[in-house]
Amino acid sequence: MLQRLTEKITGTVSGLTGTVSGLAGTVSGTVSGLTGTVSGLTGTVTGLTGTLRELAHRKLQATGNEHPLVQKALEIANTVNDILGKPIHGGAEDDDAASVQTASQTAAKPREQAPVLVYFDGKDHRTKTKVEELLRGHGIVFQIQDVTNDEAERSWIITAAKQEEFPIVVIAGTPVGGFAELTQLDVQGELKRRVFAPLPQ
Repeated sequence: MLQRLTEKITGTVSGLTGTVSGLAGTVSGTVSGLTGTVSGLTGTVTGLTGTLRELAHRKLQATGNEHPLVQKALEIANTVNDILGKPIHGGAEDDDAASVQTASQTAAKPREQAPVLVYFDGKDHRTKTKVEELLRGHGIVFQIQDVTNDEAERSWIITAAKQEEFPIVVIAGTPVGGFAELTQLDVQGELKRRVFAPLPQ
Protein backbone atom coordinates (compact mmCIF):
# COMPACT_ATOMS: atom_id res chain seq x y z
CA MET A 1 0.00 0.00 0.00
CA LEU A 2 2.81 2.32 0.81
CA GLN A 3 4.45 1.39 -2.44
CA ARG A 4 1.26 2.16 -4.42
CA LEU A 5 0.92 5.50 -2.68
CA THR A 6 4.54 6.33 -3.51
CA GLU A 7 4.00 5.37 -7.17
CA LYS A 8 0.87 7.49 -7.33
CA ILE A 9 2.64 10.50 -5.81
CA THR A 10 5.59 10.01 -8.16
CA GLY A 11 3.24 9.83 -11.16
CA THR A 12 1.37 12.93 -10.04
CA VAL A 13 4.65 14.85 -9.54
CA SER A 14 5.86 13.77 -13.00
CA GLY A 15 2.58 14.94 -14.52
CA LEU A 16 2.82 18.26 -12.73
CA THR A 17 6.43 18.69 -13.89
CA GLY A 18 5.37 18.09 -17.48
CA THR A 19 2.51 20.56 -17.12
CA VAL A 20 4.84 23.20 -15.63
CA SER A 21 7.36 22.62 -18.45
CA GLY A 22 4.59 23.00 -21.01
CA LEU A 23 3.38 26.21 -19.36
CA ALA A 24 6.96 27.56 -19.24
CA GLY A 25 7.35 26.85 -22.96
CA THR A 26 4.04 28.57 -23.71
CA VAL A 27 4.96 31.59 -21.59
CA SER A 28 8.42 31.75 -23.20
CA GLY A 29 6.89 31.62 -26.68
CA THR A 30 4.35 34.28 -25.78
CA VAL A 31 7.06 36.55 -24.33
CA SER A 32 9.21 36.07 -27.45
CA GLY A 33 6.22 36.93 -29.63
CA LEU A 34 5.48 40.01 -27.55
CA THR A 35 9.14 41.09 -27.69
CA GLY A 36 9.06 40.83 -31.49
CA THR A 37 5.83 42.81 -31.58
CA VAL A 38 7.26 45.52 -29.30
CA SER A 39 10.42 45.73 -31.44
CA GLY A 40 8.29 46.14 -34.54
CA LEU A 41 6.21 48.83 -32.86
CA THR A 42 9.37 50.63 -31.70
CA GLY A 43 10.68 50.68 -35.28
CA THR A 44 7.33 51.98 -36.53
CA VAL A 45 7.23 54.72 -33.85
CA THR A 46 10.84 55.72 -34.65
CA GLY A 47 9.99 55.94 -38.34
CA LEU A 48 6.88 58.00 -37.60
CA THR A 49 8.86 60.29 -35.28
CA GLY A 50 11.43 60.91 -38.02
CA THR A 51 8.70 61.61 -40.54
CA LEU A 52 6.95 64.01 -38.16
CA ARG A 53 10.23 65.81 -37.48
CA GLU A 54 10.86 66.26 -41.19
CA LEU A 55 7.31 67.51 -41.78
CA ALA A 56 7.58 69.94 -38.86
CA HIS A 57 10.98 71.11 -40.15
CA ARG A 58 9.56 71.78 -43.61
CA LYS A 59 6.64 73.69 -42.11
CA LEU A 60 9.00 75.76 -39.92
CA GLN A 61 11.15 76.58 -42.94
CA ALA A 62 8.17 77.44 -45.17
CA THR A 63 7.80 81.08 -45.99
CA GLY A 64 4.94 82.54 -47.89
CA ASN A 65 2.03 84.86 -47.51
CA GLU A 66 1.10 83.67 -44.03
CA HIS A 67 -0.80 85.91 -41.67
CA PRO A 68 1.56 88.04 -39.51
CA LEU A 69 0.53 86.10 -36.40
CA VAL A 70 1.41 82.81 -38.11
CA GLN A 71 4.76 84.27 -39.21
CA LYS A 72 5.49 85.36 -35.63
CA ALA A 73 4.51 81.91 -34.31
CA LEU A 74 6.86 80.29 -36.85
CA GLU A 75 9.69 82.62 -35.79
CA ILE A 76 9.13 81.70 -32.13
CA ALA A 77 8.96 77.98 -32.98
CA ASN A 78 12.23 78.25 -34.94
CA THR A 79 13.90 80.03 -32.02
CA VAL A 80 12.71 77.39 -29.53
CA ASN A 81 13.88 74.65 -31.92
CA ASP A 82 17.34 76.28 -32.07
CA ILE A 83 17.52 76.64 -28.28
CA LEU A 84 16.60 72.96 -27.77
CA GLY A 85 19.39 71.80 -30.09
CA LYS A 86 17.23 71.44 -33.20
CA PRO A 87 15.20 68.33 -32.31
CA ILE A 88 13.03 69.21 -35.32
CA HIS A 89 15.26 68.82 -38.35
CA GLY A 90 14.91 67.74 -41.93
CA GLY A 91 17.36 64.84 -42.09
CA ALA A 92 20.94 64.66 -43.37
CA GLU A 93 20.22 66.09 -46.84
CA ASP A 94 18.30 69.03 -45.40
CA ASP A 95 21.05 69.68 -42.82
CA ASP A 96 23.68 69.83 -45.59
CA ALA A 97 21.49 72.10 -47.72
CA ALA A 98 20.74 74.30 -44.71
CA SER A 99 24.42 74.68 -43.87
CA VAL A 100 25.22 75.66 -47.47
CA GLN A 101 22.28 78.09 -47.50
CA THR A 102 23.32 79.59 -44.14
CA ALA A 103 26.90 80.08 -45.36
CA SER A 104 25.73 81.84 -48.52
CA GLN A 105 23.31 84.01 -46.54
CA THR A 106 26.10 84.98 -44.13
CA ALA A 107 28.40 85.91 -47.01
CA ALA A 108 25.68 87.96 -48.69
CA LYS A 109 24.64 89.91 -45.59
CA PRO A 110 26.09 93.40 -45.32
CA ARG A 111 28.07 94.05 -42.18
CA GLU A 112 26.37 96.14 -39.56
CA GLN A 113 27.86 99.48 -38.64
CA ALA A 114 29.27 100.01 -35.18
CA PRO A 115 27.86 103.01 -33.31
CA VAL A 116 29.82 106.22 -33.96
CA LEU A 117 29.56 109.23 -31.62
CA VAL A 118 31.12 112.64 -32.15
CA TYR A 119 31.52 114.49 -28.84
CA PHE A 120 31.39 118.25 -29.32
CA ASP A 121 31.81 121.10 -26.82
CA GLY A 122 30.16 123.83 -28.91
CA LYS A 123 33.40 125.71 -29.76
CA ASP A 124 35.31 124.47 -32.83
CA HIS A 125 32.59 124.30 -35.49
CA ARG A 126 35.06 124.20 -38.37
CA THR A 127 36.75 121.00 -37.17
CA LYS A 128 33.37 119.48 -36.35
CA THR A 129 32.27 120.13 -39.95
CA LYS A 130 35.44 118.44 -41.28
CA VAL A 131 34.78 115.37 -39.09
CA GLU A 132 31.16 115.22 -40.29
CA GLU A 133 32.23 115.49 -43.96
CA LEU A 134 34.83 112.74 -43.56
CA LEU A 135 32.34 110.37 -41.91
CA ARG A 136 29.56 111.14 -44.42
CA GLY A 137 32.01 110.67 -47.30
CA HIS A 138 32.39 107.00 -46.24
CA GLY A 139 28.67 106.51 -45.67
CA ILE A 140 29.15 106.31 -41.90
CA VAL A 141 26.11 107.18 -39.82
CA PHE A 142 27.03 109.07 -36.65
CA GLN A 143 25.46 110.92 -33.78
CA ILE A 144 26.57 114.28 -32.34
CA GLN A 145 26.83 114.30 -28.57
CA ASP A 146 26.89 117.90 -27.31
CA VAL A 147 28.69 118.07 -23.94
CA THR A 148 28.62 121.87 -23.61
CA ASN A 149 26.38 121.78 -20.54
CA ASP A 150 27.12 118.25 -19.33
CA GLU A 151 30.24 118.40 -17.16
CA ALA A 152 30.12 114.73 -16.16
CA GLU A 153 29.97 113.48 -19.77
CA ARG A 154 32.62 116.02 -20.80
CA SER A 155 34.94 114.90 -18.00
CA TRP A 156 34.40 111.23 -18.87
CA ILE A 157 35.22 111.62 -22.58
CA ILE A 158 38.31 113.76 -21.87
CA THR A 159 39.59 111.07 -19.48
CA ALA A 160 38.71 108.17 -21.78
CA ALA A 161 40.20 109.80 -24.91
CA LYS A 162 43.21 111.23 -23.03
CA GLN A 163 42.82 114.55 -24.87
CA GLU A 164 41.09 117.84 -24.20
CA GLU A 165 40.50 119.07 -27.76
CA PHE A 166 37.03 118.62 -29.22
CA PRO A 167 35.47 117.12 -31.30
CA ILE A 168 36.34 113.60 -30.08
CA VAL A 169 35.18 110.61 -32.14
CA VAL A 170 34.18 107.33 -30.45
CA ILE A 171 33.72 104.16 -32.53
CA ALA A 172 32.02 101.16 -30.91
CA GLY A 173 32.64 102.60 -27.45
CA THR A 174 36.38 103.17 -28.04
CA PRO A 175 37.66 106.76 -28.32
CA VAL A 176 39.82 107.18 -31.45
CA GLY A 177 40.65 110.89 -31.04
CA GLY A 178 39.91 114.03 -33.02
CA PHE A 179 40.01 115.00 -36.68
CA ALA A 180 43.75 114.31 -37.10
CA GLU A 181 43.47 110.77 -35.67
CA LEU A 182 40.33 110.11 -37.73
CA THR A 183 42.12 111.22 -40.92
CA GLN A 184 45.08 108.97 -40.06
CA LEU A 185 42.73 105.98 -39.59
CA ASP A 186 41.15 106.80 -42.95
CA VAL A 187 44.51 106.95 -44.76
CA GLN A 188 45.56 103.60 -43.23
CA GLY A 189 42.24 101.99 -44.23
CA GLU A 190 41.41 101.35 -40.58
CA LEU A 191 38.40 103.67 -40.36
CA LYS A 192 36.03 101.52 -42.43
CA ARG A 193 37.42 98.32 -40.91
CA ARG A 194 36.65 99.54 -37.39
CA VAL A 195 33.23 100.93 -38.24
CA PHE A 196 32.10 98.00 -40.39
CA ALA A 197 33.94 95.18 -38.63
CA PRO A 198 32.07 91.85 -38.73
CA LEU A 199 30.30 90.96 -35.51
CA PRO A 200 32.01 88.25 -33.40
CA GLN A 201 30.23 84.88 -33.55
